[in-house]
Amino acid sequence: SGWRKMMLLLHAAYHGEVLLDPPGFREFCPVHAAAGTDCPISLLQTIFTLHEARVRERDEQKKTALAVAAESRVFDPSYSSTVIAEILRYYPGAASVPTEDGRLPLVTAIVSGKTWEGGVRDIFNAEPRAVSTRDRVSGLYPFMIAAVCVKNDSIGKVETLHSDVRLRTEEDVLNTIYQLLQADPERAR
Repeated sequence: SGWRKMMLLLHAAYHGEVLLDPPGFREFCPVHAAAGTDCPISLLQTIFTLHEARVRERDEQKKTALAVAAESRVFDPSYSSTVIAEILRYYPGAASVPTEDGRLPLVTAIVSGKTWEGGVRDIFNAEPRAVSTRDRVSGLYPFMIAAVCVKNDSIGKVETLHSDVRLRTEEDVLNTIYQLLQADPERAR
């Protein structure tokens, strides 16, 4: 069927390989695959509607859909923000669910190169306390991690097939640092 073919393509985009009958395909979670790739927003919304309960589940790598979206290397701020906002619409509590290593989605998004406008604000709005929480991996606060990531090689680059994408700039990164610091200035002491 057409839907199965679309799911096979999504599986291939997410896992990086094309197999006609991939092992574990029956357990494949299209919600997480849509969250981690730059599939069309209309497809993402359809998948979320059809698999609403799976938005709250962890995938085979023990990640929530929000963790997958937060760590994705898609740098179009508008697209990333839309995907993250859509996940949080279905499961607002995802913003407080850490990864297996204890990292909150806010920090995961920052480390992957997301900016304030590119989804960090959406995660912050869903879980404002995260800005005041030290990262369990680095021991740093989110604004500090954003400052360390300023020289990340993703500045000025974008991973998407779309030609009308606004690139991530140093101003975007500095705005992210500023917004995080403004949200909890006591952490700078």
